[in-house]
Amino acid sequence: MIKNLEGLITKFAIFGVLLYFLIIVLADANHVLEALRNFNLSIVLLSLVLVFIGYIIRMRRWTYLLNLLKVRSKMNRLIFFSGLSMTITPGKIGEFLKCFLLKRAEGVDKSKTAPAVVMERLGDLIGFFMLLLFASPFFIYRPVHSITAVSLLILAIFIFLAVLTTEWFTKKIEFITLKITGKKLKKTKQFQRSMKRLFNKQVIVYTSIMGSVSWFLEGIVLWLIISGFGFRVPFIQVISIFSLCSLFSGISMIPGGFGVVEGSLYFFLSYLKIPLPVAASIIIIFRLCTLWFAVILGTLSLHLFDRRVKN
Repeated sequence: MIKNLEGLITKFAIFGVLLYFLIIVLADANHVLEALRNFNLSIVLLSLVLVFIGYIIRMRRWTYLLNLLKVRSKMNRLIFFSGLSMTITPGKIGEFLKCFLLKRAEGVDKSKTAPAVVMERLGDLIGFFMLLLFASPFFIYRPVHSITAVSLLILAIFIFLAVLTTEWFTKKIEFITLKITGKKLKKTKQFQRSMKRLFNKQVIVYTSIMGSVSWFLEGIVLWLIISGFGFRVPFIQVISIFSLCSLFSGISMIPGGFGVVEGSLYFFLSYLKIPLPVAASIIIIFRLCTLWFAVILGTLSLHLFDRRVKN
């Protein structure tokens, strides 16, 4: 499995290199390199620290969810960071890898731990909408429309969560699986029990706040990088840009948001009158500090996990 994952990550890495090479060429390579030379590398280090703090916050959330499910593992932290290798999958859905790693390390059934990943993703989603609610330009100019739209989206998420915990949903999934595969789906009851254990007000509020804080830290990183090139853009405006770019990436369901994040960031940066070579430099540094830092950290953790399990 590890070799298959390595192959997938390598393919995305090659695609990423080609994409950024194209961005540099289109933005005039000489001017981009000049902009990068004048950039303060200490901002990159600070950005990586902030992003890493965001990962620590998410790791605490992951541990909290597993504790509620009465799942204990000495390799829990390593398993969490290994899941970051799947950040390049659509909607980070590949982070269900953590359930497979827990199964391999502790023998815990995947149907028991999968709801923890579901709650992580939904916590991130609600947290993101919380950030978008307060940062979006639509909130500034059309507060009633923004509050209504975001509230309806959060309500839809709660309804979806409630449906996941019902007996009706379990029976429907079993029926559909039986019709398609001719085999009865096993352990759906375990999944449902775990979902019920996690589906309560305290858990949802906690996971959503953690998600919102981690998103906010990445927004700060974008603001720091823009400021590092000498452009004074209002902080709330940068958070707004970050929120909208992340929204476009999520809606597209393209792995890693390749092309979508870069294209939308360029659109907003050009709107702010930032020259193309500088905009290209901002995009590359930001993606290295967020997406690729996660993938590299996750891949190294995955190798370390594999070695420890074998030993």
